Amino acid sequence: MKAIAGIGARTRRWGPWAIAGIVLVWAAACVFVLVDARSSALDGADRVEDLLRLSTSELLDGRAREVLAVSAQDIDDARDAASSPILAPLRLVPGAARHLRVLRDDLALADDLVTQAIPVVEAAATVGNADGHRERIDGLADLAAAVQALADRLPPAFDGDVGPLLGPLHDGHALLYERIEALAPVLRDASAVTTTLAELGRGPTTLLVFGANNAEMRAGHGAVLSWSVLSIIDGRIVTTQSEPIRTFPQPDDAATIIDPAVAPLWGWLNLANAANLGTSGRSDATLRALWDRYEAATGTTVDGAVLVDSSAISTLGERVGPLTIETPEGAKRLPPDEILDYLLHDQYRPIVDFEDLSGNDERREETAQLVSVIA
Repeated sequence: MKAIAGIGARTRRWGPWAIAGIVLVWAAACVFVLVDARSSALDGADRVEDLLRLSTSELLDGRAREVLAVSAQDIDDARDAASSPILAPLRLVPGAARHLRVLRDDLALADDLVTQAIPVVEAAATVGNADGHRERIDGLADLAAAVQALADRLPPAFDGDVGPLLGPLHDGHALLYERIEALAPVLRDASAVTTTLAELGRGPTTLLVFGANNAEMRAGHGAVLSWSVLSIIDGRIVTTQSEPIRTFPQPDDAATIIDPAVAPLWGWLNLANAANLGTSGRSDATLRALWDRYEAATGTTVDGAVLVDSSAISTLGERVGPLTIETPEGAKRLPPDEILDYLLHDQYRPIVDFEDLSGNDERREETAQLVSVIA
C-alpha cells in the first residue's frame, strides 16, 4: 500500500510537468508548421512579383506559365501546412481560431487567383504567337473568357477587413488585398478590351473613323477634319484613304440629322457642315449624327463610328515612327515627338492672312494624309 501511495504522489508531482511538456512540444510544432506555411506563402508571393518584371517576350514564350505554376505549388504547400492536424486545437482558442481562419482563407484565395491566372497567360501567349488572323481572333476570345473568369474570382469587397491581426499575418493579409484592389480595374478594362477586339475582329465589321483636331474648337473635342472607312473581316483590317471632311457624303437635309439637344445651343453655326459637329463636346451626339448622315446619303449600313483626336493620333504616330508626308514644297519628315505640336500648332504657321484662307483645304489635306499614314 505504501508503494502504491508513493507512485500516486510522484504522479501528482510530475503530472503537471508532463502536461506542460506536451503543451510546449505541441506549441513548438505549431510554430514550426506556421513558419513553414509562411515561408511557402512568401515564396509564392515573390514568384508572382517576379512575373511583373518579365519582358513581353518572356510573357509570351511560356515562362510566365512556369512562374505561375511554381507559385501555385508554393501556395498549395502553404495551404497544406496551414491545414495540418497539429493546428486543429487552435480552433478552440477564440483569438487563435480567428487568425487561423484568416490565414487559411487568404491562402485559399491566393491559390484560386494564381491558378486561374494560368489560363490568362496561356491565352495571351496564344495571341502573341498566333500564325494567322483567325487564330489570333480565337485567341483573343479565349483571353477575354480567361480574364473574365479571373475577375469573377475576386472577392466582392476589397478592404479585407477582418479585425485586428498579429504583425506578420496583418502585413500579409493587407498586401494580398492591396494587390486585389489594384488588380480589379485592370481586369475590368482588359475584359472589356479583349471582348470588344474579339467581337470586332471576327467581323464582318464596318466602322466610320473620324479625325478631330483639338486645336480647333477647344471647347469641344475638336473640329472633325478627316474621315475614312475601316472594315474588319476574320481579323484582317482594311481602311480607305483618309480624306478631308468636306468630301464626307451627306444627305440634302443633313442639318436636320442631329441630336435635338445640340441644335438649340449651337444652331448659330452651320451644323450641316460635318466639321462643326465637334463643337458640342459630346462625342456620342457627334458620332451618332455623322453615322446617321452617312447611312442616309449612301444607303450603306455601318456598325459604328470612332472619333480619334490629336492626342490619340500622336500616340499612334509614336508607335509607327518617323513619318513623311508630301506637300507642295516637297516631302516633309515628321519625327514622332513632333506630331502633336504639328497637329496643334505648326500646321497653322503658313496662315498669315486670315482674309485669304485659300490654302486651308491644302493644309487639311496634308493633315488627312498624315492620319492616313499613321493608320
